[in-house]
Amino acid sequence: MNRRQGWTAVLLSLLAGCMQTAFTPDPPTGQKITLRLNPERGKIYSYKYTTQAATLTARSGPEDEARQAVSRHIDMQVTGADARGGVTVRVTYTRVQIKVSSPTSLIESDSAVANREPRTFADALCRALVGPTFTVRFADNGSVTGAGGVEELRKSIVANVRDARPSLLSLYSDLGMRETWQAREMVLPGRPVDNGDTWTHRRELTDAYPVILEHTWTLLRHDGDTATCCVKTTVRPNPRARPGRSRDGSILRRSVSGTQSGTAVVDRKTGMVRQMRITKQIVGDITPDEEGKKGKGLRIEQRGSITFTLIGVRTGALPGPGSAPGGAPGPPPRKP
Repeated sequence: MNRRQGWTAVLLSLLAGCMQTAFTPDPPTGQKITLRLNPERGKIYSYKYTTQAATLTARSGPEDEARQAVSRHIDMQVTGADARGGVTVRVTYTRVQIKVSSPTSLIESDSAVANREPRTFADALCRALVGPTFTVRFADNGSVTGAGGVEELRKSIVANVRDARPSLLSLYSDLGMRETWQAREMVLPGRPVDNGDTWTHRRELTDAYPVILEHTWTLLRHDGDTATCCVKTTVRPNPRARPGRSRDGSILRRSVSGTQSGTAVVDRKTGMVRQMRITKQIVGDITPDEEGKKGKGLRIEQRGSITFTLIGVRTGALPGPGSAPGGAPGPPPRKP
């Protein structure tokens, strides 16, 4: 069995297990529940967010498959709410780990490695992302409505990453960060639901991810203080998306399609995600476009997974004038 077959077999077995068990709703209880985002102001929710992917290009053979794993430890402090139930959180990356491997190379970077001078692009990016803060805004159904305050983060990238490209900085603009968070949002139903009830959500992205996401959520079960949902997502190309840019600044036309599916466990009281696991299968075509003349395209196949896990919750001092990045430290995280 080659590398591609082995990686694919693992992901398909995980997906098959979800389809056979986790995606089957329990019988209705006759008691509908209401799920809405309602976290306590001042609370800091610590998450570990990990993406793993195996990517194969059309010019590669099975043995040339590249694998990437990125883990971010994230503190999200609830700083406010508006009259319509919207929630604002202050986000800080506290640790970033990147691992990229191929049959001929291996790159591993970790921002937690002390006193290490950056030797690679990944080293520099890990260091740049840790510490600066920005804000993300949510509606009361958990959908992401905006992001801002990224100036500190962008300055850190420019200071640490040599020759930071516009394509990289665009990911860390207000629009880029908003779409990054929208691509992984957990959307609550906005109405009372029972086991087996479904709701849908459509998200159109134009910049960081040039796709249209059509989600169908189902409540699988609710008991005690949690609710478990599953999601099936269709990924389609967005004809109105902005073209991308390569590292040398040339225009890239992108067309991405595929599927995603997985489960999420939500805290019934706060509406915050305790754990979310998603598998994805994506196919993309990237075509260079120079002065209106399209060049030869490149097809990319990607299979991967996304996990978003709550590590702990603590109370911290709310940021104010002169606050240090990340806010005042609180007691150690407690298990949710």
